[in-house]
Amino acid sequence: MTKDFRQQTSDMLVNRININAKSQSLDFNTWVFEGLNFPSNAKILEICCGTGKQTHLFLDKLGPDAVVTAVDASKESVERLRQGLAIHNDRRLQLINCDMDTLAADVLQRQATKYDLVFCSYGLYYSRNVTALLSNLKNFLSKDGMMAIVGPFGPNNEQLFNLVERSGTKIDTEIKFTSSQFMHEVVFPWMSINFSSISSRTTYNDVTWKKVDDILAYCQSTTYYRDELKDAFIDLAQTEMNINNGNFINKKWVMSLVAQGAR
Repeated sequence: MTKDFRQQTSDMLVNRININAKSQSLDFNTWVFEGLNFPSNAKILEICCGTGKQTHLFLDKLGPDAVVTAVDASKESVERLRQGLAIHNDRRLQLINCDMDTLAADVLQRQATKYDLVFCSYGLYYSRNVTALLSNLKNFLSKDGMMAIVGPFGPNNEQLFNLVERSGTKIDTEIKFTSSQFMHEVVFPWMSINFSSISSRTTYNDVTWKKVDDILAYCQSTTYYRDELKDAFIDLAQTEMNINNGNFINKKWVMSLVAQGAR
């Protein structure tokens, strides 16, 4: 199976982010950046930047001599990010529309830049060969450089997945794997072999939906939604909300792994 099954349009991605943001109990990006420590003049490589939520924050926290190279396979997402930053005319930022699996060979080799931080949030699982990609990226870290990978783990999305499958949709096993097992079964073992120090942080974020329409809108922005099962999904969602005082709470479990001391 190719990894294309989880590729999303930027509109779908933006919709999911916005729906979650207005209903979450934890500010996701604040939590992520609490676990990162980098100098104000850092050179940062951001993989799977999407429409740039974290990219904006990097630029806000960095000084005038910093460099942020932001990469995404979606031309549409990169263009959204470019337009969002155009007003700043920020020369610290380099945007690259490129498949991450060919990034090291096609782009990084030519640039010969060493990065203080290689960062990826919710996207590494799109890679066709994760460990090969990570090994390539490690070669472009500076002497004391860090690699930070953020993604879902454990019982992430358990409540929502259960609702979707009860309505009649079978969620692909690869989606479930990347949503629950990928971080601690793929990323952590690789880091433990290739770095001398790993910092692990976990949390969960309660996303509380008070309208069935919000749950439906979120699912409609995923690849596993099936419109022919809409009525069954709405009925089940409403029943769940009636049982839980008008709320549907989906827990988003998050793991952040920050590695340093490349071997």
